[in-house]
Amino acid sequence: MPAGKFEVFSDKKGEFRWRLKASNGRQIASSGEGYKEKKDCMKGIASLQKNAPEAKIIEMDPPEAPKKTVKKKAAKKKSAKK
Repeated sequence: MPAGKFEVFSDKKGEFRWRLKASNGRQIASSGEGYKEKKDCMKGIASLQKNAPEAKIIEMDPPEAPKKTVKKKAAKKKSAKK
């Protein structure tokens, strides 16, 4: 099975970023932040390569859906005329 690849590039701000592409060319991960120095970008890739094989998979419960606030119309009080 062909391996994926890391691509290193500079963004509009001139900062370095990486993206990981699968063997089919689809992007599956990215740096998420820009690095001012290319060497720091390369360290980010090295860290991922080192730590990912041992990373645990933790399933997170989906966040609770926000509760809808229902505004009830105030009951109109009939003024008693005497």
